[in-house]
Parts: sequence; C-alpha cells; structure tokens
Amino acid sequence: MKAPKLYKDSNVLRSYQLEGVNWLLFNWYARQNCILADEMGLGKTVQSMALLLEIMVSSSSSSSSTVDSLSGHPWDQSECPY
Repeated sequence: MKAPKLYKDSNVLRSYQLEGVNWLLFNWYARQNCILADEMGLGKTVQSMALLLEIMVSSSSSSSSTVDSLSGHPWDQSECPY
C-alpha cells in the first residue's frame, strides 16, 4: 500500500501502521513467516485486518479459485483401496 486507504467511518491507518501492513504484505508475497510485535495499543489488530483486506482484494482481482467436492472423483473413498 502506497498511501493510507479510507476505511469505515473515514478511518485511516497511521504512518507506523501503514509501514507495518506493508512489511506484512512484503513477507506474505515473499512466502516468509513473520510475527508482528510492538508495544501494546499500537494497532496490531487493525494492521492484521488491513493485511487480510489487502490480500482479499488483490487475490479477487488477479485470480479466481474453485472449490469442488471430492465426491465423484476417482479417488473417492469407495474406490480407494487405502
């Protein structure tokens, strides 16, 4: 995220929260595990929710997923010898 987005009730992330979200996004796209830790009350929950929103928005615009039941496939449990 380059600039703070406007959220519900005209709320925006503070600069340090935006930096935290960008760091989380960097690690997400690099498939790198990370832990967001700072002082109490600096908005880790808000940063986590902003991260999830960014991932959801970017994944819905760039690709699609299909969920299908396993029933009817050859590896159905009734046909699988294991």
